[in-house]
Amino acid sequence: MSTSMMETTLPAKQPLLQRIWKNPALEHYVRLVILVSSINLGWLVYGMTEGGWFSAGNLNLQA
Repeated sequence: MSTSMMETTLPAKQPLLQRIWKNPALEHYVRLVILVSSINLGWLVYGMTEGGWFSAGNLNLQA
């Protein structure tokens, strides 16, 4: 057989995020990072809006 008869076409390269998500070694870590980041972002939003973390009464500027 000649090389011209054995031509094959490869599928298109997948996007980086999709390739990372399918990698078995990183799959669980990505999910864990997303979960922890979401929880931390939720606490930050709560602290800045309802918790009053940066209000004038909670800051001690006379150090």
